[in-house]
Amino acid sequence: MVIPTHSPIPTLYELTLIDETTLGLRVHKIALSKLQELDWAKISLNFASAFTAPIAGDCGLNNVFVLGQSDHPDWIVWQFTLPQAEVNDAKAFAIRATFNLFVDYLSMCYEVDTGWSTNQLIFIQDFSTSASGSFRAIFTPTVVKWLSSSKNREKLEEITKAMRTAFSHIWRSRFEGLGFQATCEDGYRFHLLPGDRAGLDPAPNTENLAGHGYELICHNIDTWMVQLSLLIGLAKLHDLIRAT
Repeated sequence: MVIPTHSPIPTLYELTLIDETTLGLRVHKIALSKLQELDWAKISLNFASAFTAPIAGDCGLNNVFVLGQSDHPDWIVWQFTLPQAEVNDAKAFAIRATFNLFVDYLSMCYEVDTGWSTNQLIFIQDFSTSASGSFRAIFTPTVVKWLSSSKNREKLEEITKAMRTAFSHIWRSRFEGLGFQATCEDGYRFHLLPGDRAGLDPAPNTENLAGHGYELICHNIDTWMVQLSLLIGLAKLHDLIRAT
């Protein structure tokens, strides 16, 4: 049995920043084939708007995931630009609903072997489309190993900056997101903090046992604006690890 917090898993999908306000979802074609086996016609009945299955081009609710440029034939890339509050709330829902469907189904593919040379870093699950804005993340052992280096932890300010920039864009610079911060305790316990008494934090009783990964959960995340800004933070973490 494959346990993502304990077992190395060849990469299924990746989060990456295309630019400061555009997030990319890279999916390995073997993992994509598993997505394509689903009954998307039936799944799309849950939505009032058109839903395009992830086949080859733009996809998702109202085609909100735009096909991007891939640097390798084994990968497909979809991307979306962060919507702006009070202007693109419908687009925000489309992004969140599409992202939730894709990553939840991909998270069921732990035992799929893509044969890729690097291991999965982060899994995202239960990405809420409600007002709560909650979600869960799973850090694999590779992430914990990276965080254990004091030299790497010096780069967390780049994650803080990425979240603040994203939040400022969403609110059209009305709010600067100065409360956002990425921190790391005890050399491995990672936190994304949007402000006082809120955050994406290690689950209770998380312990670093022999370099295993762990789960992170949201608390007091009550808007999609904060939710997507935190997602940008995780994508930046992902990029920093891959660049090391």
